[in-house]
Amino acid sequence: MSVKSPNVKVGGVILAAGDSERLGRPKQLLNWQGEPFITIVARHALEAGLSPLVVVTGANRGLVEVAVCDLSLKTIYNSQWAEGQSTSVKAGLRALPDDPQAVMFLLSDQPHIPSQLIRELIQRYAMNRAPITAPKVGERRGNPVLFGRETFHALSRVTGDKGGRAIFDQFEVDWLVWQDERILMDVDSLEDLEKLQRAYLPEE
Repeated sequence: MSVKSPNVKVGGVILAAGDSERLGRPKQLLNWQGEPFITIVARHALEAGLSPLVVVTGANRGLVEVAVCDLSLKTIYNSQWAEGQSTSVKAGLRALPDDPQAVMFLLSDQPHIPSQLIRELIQRYAMNRAPITAPKVGERRGNPVLFGRETFHALSRVTGDKGGRAIFDQFEVDWLVWQDERILMDVDSLEDLEKLQRAYLPEE
C-alpha cells in the first residue's frame, strides 16, 4: 500500500555506503528473513510510498547494487564515503529531483523498520509540515527521519561522520510517538545482530 496524497511528495535516501569496519563484513548484505538487509530496507521504503528512492553506495558498491537491482530505485556512488556519513547525506540530496517537498533518510542496518512507520511519518508531515518529523519511543528518538525542503541547506553544511541529527537543534521537530522500542535497534556488531534476531523471533 502506497501513500497517496496530492499535497506531498517525499523522496527517500538509503544510506548504504559504510564499510562495516566493526562488524567485519558488509552489514548491508546481512541476512534478514531470507534477504539482504538493504533489499528489505528498500522494499519497505517503496511500499510506503517514498518516491523517488535513492540508495547511496560506497564500500561494497557492486554487491549492494546487485542486491537492489530488481527494485524501482536509483543507486549512486559516493566516492567520498570514507570521510563520513555527511558525505552520503549530501550525495543523496544532490541525486534527488527538485520536486519532492521533503526527504526521508533510512539506514541500511535497520531492515526491521516497518513500512507502516514510514507511512505514518509521511502522513504526519503532510498534515503538519514541520521542518523535521521523527519517531520517538519514550524519551529516545529513532529512525527514519523526514526533513522538509527548508532544512536542505543546513544538511548540505554538515561535515564529518554526522547525519541529519546534527541539525535537530536548528529546526522545529514534530515527534511521532511510537510504542515499539525495537525500532531503536541497529547493527554495528555481531552481538547487535544476535540481539535483533532474538527480538523478532516468533514466540514459542
